[in-house]
Order: sequence, then structure tokens, then C-alpha cells
Amino acid sequence: MPKQHRHNRNWTLTGVAVVVSGLLAIWGCATGKPGSSGVAAKSATDAVVRPASGEFTFAEAFATPPGPAVAPSREQWKCGFGWECRDNALRHELGEKDFAVLQSSPYGRTIRVEAVLTVSDKTRTDWKIAGVAVHSDSRNYWHLALVESPDENERKHFVELSEMRTGTWLAQAQDKLKPMEFPGLPPFQWEYNHPYRLRIEMSATGIAGTIEETDGTPRWKGGWQFSGPAVTSGRPALDNGGLKSAFRDVRTSVREFVDAPPTAAQKVFPPYVPPSAASDAVKGKATGYFHTEKKRGVWWVIDPAGKPFYAVSTDHVSYTAHWCQKLGYAPYHKNVEKKYGSEAAWADSATTRLKAWGFNTLGAGCHEPTFHKGLAHTEFASMGGNFCALGPDFRITYPDNEKPTPCSYFPNVFHPRFAEFCERKAEDLCAPNRNDPWLFGYFIDNELAWWGKSWAVRYGLFDECMKRPATHTAKQALIAWLRERYGTADRLNKAWGATVESFDKLAEVDTFTGTNTACVEADKTEFVGLIADRYFAVTTAAIRKADPNHMIIGCRFAGLASPSYDPAWGPCGKYCDIVTTNVYERVDLETGATWGTLNGQRTPLVEMFERVHKLAHDKPFMVTEWSYPSYDSGLPCKHGAGQRVDTQAERTFAFECFQKLLFKLPFMVGSSFFMWADEPALGISEWFPEDSNYGLVNEQDEPYELLTKACTRLNPRASEVHANRTAEVRVSAGKIWGDFVLANTGKVKADCSVSLWTDGTLRESTVSVAPGRTATVAADASQALSPGGHYLFCTAQVTGDVVEYDVSDNRAEQTLCMPGLQLPGATAAVRRIPVVVTNTSAAATQPTPLVLKTSDLAADLDWTAFQDKVQVAELAGGQLRPVPFQLDALPEGAELAVQVPAIPPRSVKTLLVSVCAHSVPASGTVQVQWTAAEHGFTIGNGRLKLTKSETDGDLFDRVELDGVELGRYYPLVHQALPQNMWVGTDRLDNVRVVNGPVRLLLTADMSRGEGPAAGGEVKTAVDQDGKPAAAQQQPANFRTTCRVCVYPNQPWFTVQGLSVTNTDPRAWTLVSYFHYAPSAIAGNAADDEEAGTAWFDATAGLFYGAIDPAGKFQIHFWKDKAGGEHPDARIEVDASLAPAATQALPAATLYFGGTKGNDPNAWKAAADGILSQGRIAYHVYPAVP
Repeated sequence: MPKQHRHNRNWTLTGVAVVVSGLLAIWGCATGKPGSSGVAAKSATDAVVRPASGEFTFAEAFATPPGPAVAPSREQWKCGFGWECRDNALRHELGEKDFAVLQSSPYGRTIRVEAVLTVSDKTRTDWKIAGVAVHSDSRNYWHLALVESPDENERKHFVELSEMRTGTWLAQAQDKLKPMEFPGLPPFQWEYNHPYRLRIEMSATGIAGTIEETDGTPRWKGGWQFSGPAVTSGRPALDNGGLKSAFRDVRTSVREFVDAPPTAAQKVFPPYVPPSAASDAVKGKATGYFHTEKKRGVWWVIDPAGKPFYAVSTDHVSYTAHWCQKLGYAPYHKNVEKKYGSEAAWADSATTRLKAWGFNTLGAGCHEPTFHKGLAHTEFASMGGNFCALGPDFRITYPDNEKPTPCSYFPNVFHPRFAEFCERKAEDLCAPNRNDPWLFGYFIDNELAWWGKSWAVRYGLFDECMKRPATHTAKQALIAWLRERYGTADRLNKAWGATVESFDKLAEVDTFTGTNTACVEADKTEFVGLIADRYFAVTTAAIRKADPNHMIIGCRFAGLASPSYDPAWGPCGKYCDIVTTNVYERVDLETGATWGTLNGQRTPLVEMFERVHKLAHDKPFMVTEWSYPSYDSGLPCKHGAGQRVDTQAERTFAFECFQKLLFKLPFMVGSSFFMWADEPALGISEWFPEDSNYGLVNEQDEPYELLTKACTRLNPRASEVHANRTAEVRVSAGKIWGDFVLANTGKVKADCSVSLWTDGTLRESTVSVAPGRTATVAADASQALSPGGHYLFCTAQVTGDVVEYDVSDNRAEQTLCMPGLQLPGATAAVRRIPVVVTNTSAAATQPTPLVLKTSDLAADLDWTAFQDKVQVAELAGGQLRPVPFQLDALPEGAELAVQVPAIPPRSVKTLLVSVCAHSVPASGTVQVQWTAAEHGFTIGNGRLKLTKSETDGDLFDRVELDGVELGRYYPLVHQALPQNMWVGTDRLDNVRVVNGPVRLLLTADMSRGEGPAAGGEVKTAVDQDGKPAAAQQQPANFRTTCRVCVYPNQPWFTVQGLSVTNTDPRAWTLVSYFHYAPSAIAGNAADDEEAGTAWFDATAGLFYGAIDPAGKFQIHFWKDKAGGEHPDARIEVDASLAPAATQALPAATLYFGGTKGNDPNAWKAAADGILSQGRIAYHVYPAVP
């Protein structure tokens, strides 16, 4: 909040004259001493008493004595942060928009405010304003301002007379106020370093603004009639944001006095009324405010009346959601404005629907008109974000383009005025709300950049502090901390393996590390913990000083997995009432299992939550954003977080699974679904292009029926689920083949709908299972008597109003192979091995190759001795018929590749593998072409063409689909030395090829750094602006072996990393192994866009990407802000490699390929065909005679 000074003030009330004169040092600048009239000066916290009648006038020239800047008088002015008297002007030169309000003035309906304003420069790159205002409060005011448009919009200069009403900007347009008509003036563009007199005048009928030269020459005039709802009273004020502004010669008058808004102590709020269906699960203290209590090992929010309250909310319930830069308006707002006619009518409808859908709380970013309508609400303090906006000295990290978006900024908590700033913010926001029983709590901030600009490490903020100049207080604090910790540079060098000359020299460098990785990372992480502790200590103390009654509900971390949060969870739990985080993780749409990625590994989401809950010292948690956008909404769903699904049915299923998980966790006390309304199809803005189906309602304000029905069914039962009052059914195979056992481990009776498939034939039934009891469902065994394989699959779904938390164990399967299989003409067989292949999914599989490990078939056989003596047949129509196969001898063991026909849903195919005593005819001819060339080779399968023709580190220099180029492919390793580097090979050393009727196998040895290098790719961490970190060391040399399989007439090939060998004299850590596929679709990468796990070229109508049927890889194709491609498809290794050491890589196969189409469903259809292979399992049975 700025501060201001006043000199030579004279103010009068008609009938009582008070002359203020002299110099009294009250809070810095000279202030007026009250005269003998007995009218007392008012402090910053006193309410202004409304005079009975008359006129209030005030004038101040801001004449300041020589010397340093001083703060404005608190006697007269209530200023935001950064206002100061200097050089005969009241100045504000910080980035954040803020007011200087003449608090000695009474409130009135007839007001004139004028000042001479000179703007000398800008302090930010987006919208900037400076002007005079009529101010009721921070959410209700008018201002007349000089405006500068964002830098990318040519910094155009113009004037606005605009209104904020109930938190809605440009409310005069929304409320359809009529503009006043004035004689035309020439177009006006204000100039820097030129003084103008600005005047704003409010009357009972409207408001007008005038801008003049200092000699009185008019430059601009405009106004609005009060023809609709409007701010019609207030006090004189000045405002500024993003400009270096100097105000002089301020003059004001106020008449038609009105009562001042109530002070925090006087403000009256509607009494709290508990929800009609409040739970009786526990009983808490009735404190009059929301708070947390732990009961029998379970955390609860207790409402003001002492009843248990699980917060079920949604975000951004807003009449004006969401702005679209390309349209120039907010399409949702335009539609609801036409539908409802007013924000009040819309708010009534929105809150009524939310309550009907089982919500009880308004989450982040909701509009004030929705408050106090039967729903608890939250408030944003935005302390760190607003402090960052003040300028470079006030931030540790910030985007280079000066356009802050979530996860792009972090405040300088070491700035000497950070605590003062937070206290002023809390005084403005929190003090007025301290008696509100409907206020759930305060978010301190939203998605701060705890990682600095390196998501993958714990200590990114340390590195960001080092990048600051020597005068920056964060860098000074870091160096002082190291000096206190080690005392001398020699001790620091010894501990870190560093070579710094002195602590003073540290101020001159922008990076600092050492060779002792363990000590370096431990110290850097500890310093980040100090940053976190100071951030939470200062912000929470400020809030509690202004409002001791309400909860502080964290800072909304962005996820669970980033190591950068590890030093912050503890301080957050230490100082906050609830730890909040936004979580966009995955739901298995087949089983309902919820999972995420931790250290590169698929991890159950429960384990991820339990891990961070422990780090947060057992404080309760709330997930404050989560969602599952669906492509069938018609929105692109290209930008923004979250797993994408294809249909609203899938979206609803994912919603139910995730919501129940949150309800069930004993330390989770709230869930906020993201969000109320869909985003615009054209995206929000150039720098924040989100365009996804996040809404409960669409742009037309129409609810998504399946989703909102699920909300209605599930949300009201949150407390019951949290109290463990659920049915929990687990299905397992019985002791007798064909029997399935349903066990209810919950506390409520389960009425179940049971589906049982026998070789693809469905039979349905209903079964009731009491708590703690079991029931058995039996298949019709007569359907499974014929020779060969048989497959049973059973699922159970709890019906009615009862909730079941975990549905991932509601299925079980059984396989059986009946004897009697005989392959005609293969009587002299050494071994006949039945293999039953099952399709566990509800969709048919495509014909697909299946690779059988010969060690699974018969580990005691030397399969290489039977290379030409193997036959494979499938059972079809009661008869065995040969299928294509090939036996491949590989160093790690022989494999049998078989072409398996399509398998119906939840059904079976039977194979018979015969190892004969004599040679048998080949099963087919080679289908994939292999051509060796001088510097490589060409592979063709009828659709794909893979070419190696250059002496570089690519395995495939060119990947083509149906004659059109897609891109390249090569392996990449993530090395920690200790700097993180992503290093590609620079040569292809050797290839070995096996070819047959089912597939071509290419095993490649590739390396970096041995002999004359061809220049393989080396990447360093890229920051949010697309800028790579400077390399601090040479990458390590290595050798890797990988294998590629190419199948006939398929639009894809598979890759598998086999091993990595350290050929460097240094030891290093192999963090992860990447399969890298840069694009060049139709010969040009420039117009290729990211599409989740693929690249997409809209002009060519082609995709090129990666698919992982087994779910072992982390895949994310993306472009940084500099346009660089990052086709990340990695598997975690996390192995230390000594010189000459070899690390075997995890056994995992990844698919790369392309498909034609012009929408996401085309890539999904291709992916589904491959993913169906992940639903195929095989079971080997004992050999038969």
C-alpha cells in the first residue's frame, strides 16, 4: 500500500473553520496540527464521522523539504505501499496498482477531485494507469486515468473514465450506463514528462472527467449517467499502477455527505446457517468460525455451529468469466448477461444450482455477488504475487516477458519491506472480514514458482537468488547465510568442492556449485527451506494480526511431485491451518485407480498424498484444483493441466473416482473442482492460452448433465465417506474354478449389480452383501468344457445411494485350458505348449503381434537348437490352424513373435506352440524390407520408411509415413554431473538385424564422445521463457544399446533401451533414459504443434508421437516459449555410473508412429489401437502329450 505526504493543507467545514498549519512530524511528512476548534485529527484506523451538512474542502501542494523521501501523513491519507513525498510531489513508482485515499474526508455523493499529474516512465510491461478517483473501497470506485497499453500493443496512450463495482472492472459497460455527450475535442494522446490537470466530478445524476493543460486548455472530456447500478458515493483518492507518477496541487471538495462504510468492528454479516443435511459424524466446538479439529485420528473442518464440514467447492464462479483476447470479450459473460439481465440474477441462479449439486463452498476466484447465499467462501490475499509486481528488487524470480502467469514468480522474502507490505495487504483485505462467519479462510497466494526456473530440483530458488545482482537483498541474504554457515571461503570450498575466492566474490557471479554433489544439494535445499519458513512466517503473522478468527489455507502449491516443494511442505504445515495444493493426476478409466508420477515412476495417488502429508507435519490438506477435460465438449482442450478424456461419461467416471479419493483420505478436509464455466475455445490470451473443458457449465451456461448429476449424487455424502460410512466391495476368484467371491469390508450394506463374462458372453445378476460378509457368484461351467482356453471376467458395482470409495478391486478374472488340443501333422513333437491369450477390456483388440518369452514357455529347452522345428497354431472354430511366427535368438534369451488374430471383448484366443523333432516348413516370408547403405540403411514396411543416411547421432534421420516426412528419432540420456544435462548420441557404431515374417529387429550400438564427434545434441534446463541454462561442464561420454522392432504394414515401430555404459573418466548419475522424436512433419517443424503425446501439423493433417501401452513412460510433447521442441518420453533409471560401469535399463517398450487426421480423435484412435495391445495377457499351461 502506498504512502503519501501533504503540506500546507487547508480544509473547512461550513460553519466550523479549522486552519491547519505548522510542521508536526507525524509519520514523516509535515502534517497539520489541529487548531483550537476542538476538531481532533483522525488516525489511520479511526472511522470518519459524517458531518451534519456543509462542504468539505481540501488542498495540498506537496511541498517537501530537501532530503530523502518521506511517507505521506497518516493523519490525512491512507496510502497503499510505495507512496512517498519527494521533490515537491506525491509520488508512486512501483508496479502494483494502488490508491492514496484522503481518509480525513467524509464520504459524499457530490465530489470533485483534481490534481496535476506528470508521468515520467513505466515500471511494467502490461497495462499501466495513473489518475484521480472517487473511492468507496478497493472493490468499488471510479477513476479518471491516463492509460498505457501493454508493450506488445505498441504502448498506446489514451484516457479512460471507468468503474469497478463489486469487484467487476468496467462495470459501467456491464451495467449499461449511458455515456454523457460533450462537444467534440481533437483526439488526445498524453505524453511522458508533460503535466496535465485531471478532474473527476460526481453528482447525483452521473460522473464526468476532464483533462486540461495546466493553463486550462481542455484536452479530453467524458462522462457517464447513472442510468443503472453504479458506485454513487465515496471519498477523494489518487491511484497509480505501473507508471512513475508525480501528483501535485491536489484539490478536493465533498458535499451531500453519506455514512462511511462500517469499520471492521462495525460490519454486520448474515448469520451462519448450517447446511440442512449437516452430518452427525463428529461434534466439534462452536467457535462462530470455521476451524479444524482432529477426531479419532481423522482431520475435520468444523463449521461455526460446531458441526462437521467437508468443504466441497468449485473455483471461479464468476459472472465475467472468462476473457478471450482474440474475441475481445468474455463469451460466457456475454451469454449470461443476455440470459439473466443482471449480475444479481445470475448470482442467485449460480448459487442455487451449486447447492442443488451438493456444493457447500465457493473456491478460489469467485465473485462477491455469490457470497452470503448459503455457501461458505474464500478470499485471496495474493501477498507474494502482488509483492513481485512492485519491481525487480521485490522478486526472486519472474518471467522475462513481465507477464506473470501461474508458476512463474516468487517474492523476495528478504526485502526489508516484505513484512510491512504483507501487513498493509492484510489490513486492507482481512481486517474488514474478521467477523464474517461465512468466510472459510484466506489463500496466501496461488501456484508460486517454488522451483525458480528448474522444476526438477529442490533448490531452484537458491540458483535464482544467485542470478540476482549484488545489490539484491535475496542474493545478499544467501551469501550472508553461507558466510555464517562456513565462516571462511576455504571451508566452503572444501565442503562443496568449489573454488570461490571469497564470499565477496560470490556477489559477482550468477551461478555457484561444486563437485561434492551431496553437500551442494543439501545446503542449497536447506536455504530454500529458510526461504519457505520466512515466506509463511511473515504472511501468516500479517493475516492473523488483522484477522485472528479465520483459517489460513495455504498457498495452493501446483501439484505433489516436484522436488522443489519438499523444503516447503514443512513450513506450510507449521504456519498454516490447512495445506492446499492443486493436483492434476490420472485416473485409470478401466479400473478407477488413481495414480500420479513420482520420481519418474507410476505411483498410487494415495501414497503421493501420504508422503507430502507427512512432510507437512500432519496438517490437514485440501485439494484446491483438479479436473478432467473432455474432447467431446467441442473445445480444443489443448492448453491447461489435467488428463484428457474422450467423453463426458469418462469425465464423470474420473470425477467420481478422484472425488471419492479426496473424501476418503483421513487428513483431507476439502476438495475444489476446477471450475464453474468452460474456457473460451479460442483461448484466454496469447501468454495464457488455456482453452479446455473444465466447467460444470458450458459457455451458454448449460450444465453438463452427467457430471452435475454425479455431483448431486456424491457431493452431499462427503462427510459420510470421510467418516468411513461406505460399502467397500472386493471381488476375487473363489477356490472352485468358476466361482467369484464378493467381500464387503465397509460399514454399510452393498447392493451390487454383478456382470459375469464367460468367453465373452455376458450374464448379469444382483447380489446384496452385508458389512463384513461375503457372497459367491458362480459361472455356468457348462460353457467352458471344450478343448482349449476359457476366460471368466467378473465385475461388481455398488448401486443406490450408497457410496463405494475404491472401485479398483471390483473385478477379477480366471483362465482355464481344457485338454484335447492336437495339431494335425505334428505327431513327432518334443513339446506341445498351450498358451491362452486373453483380452481383459470391454473392446475388441485388433490383430496384433504378441511376443512370448521362451523362458516362460519352456525354460529347460535350448530353443536355438529348434530354430526350424517350431510350429504355432491358433484354435478357431474348434480347429487348429497355423499362424505366422518367428523365433528370434537374442543375447538376453530367445523370443517367439506370433501374429495373434483379433480377440472379442473379455474373451480368449488359444495358441498351441509345438516344438517338433524334425524340421517343419517356414511360417511365412520376410515382410519388412531392409536395405543397407554406405552410411546407414533404409527400412520399409509398406507404410513406414525409416532412413539412416547421415554420420550423426540420430538412429533414424528421417521417419516417413506413406511417403510424407514425420521427423527423426534418437536416444537421449539425462545426466547429473551435478548439473542436469540431456545428452544425445553423436554416432551410430553398429547395427544387428534379425528379420522374419512377423517383424524386423534392429539392435543398435550408439555412443557419444569416442573418436571424432559428429556433434550430438546437448540440452540444459530450460526456464519458463525458453532460455536454456548455461552449461557448467562438459557432458559425459557414454555408449547405449537400444532395439527397434518394425512390423509389416503398421504405421508405428517400437523402441526399447537396453543398456547404458559410462565411457567417461567421471562418475555421474543416469537420471532417466529418453526416446526422442523431434518433428518435421511434411518437411517443416515450424508449424508443428504439441498435442499431448504427439506433434500435430494441421496443414498436413498428420500426427507424429509416442504411445505407451504398459504405462511405464512419462510422455509429454511440448514447446517452450522460445519455440524449442521437447518430445519428452522418458523412463526413470536413477543409477550412479562409475567409469566403465554398465547399467541395464528397465524392460519397457515404447511405440512411435503417425496417423492422418485433423482433430485429437484421430490420434486417439491410433493410440487406442496400440493401447489395446496392453490389454492382452498370455498364460502358459503345462505341455500336453
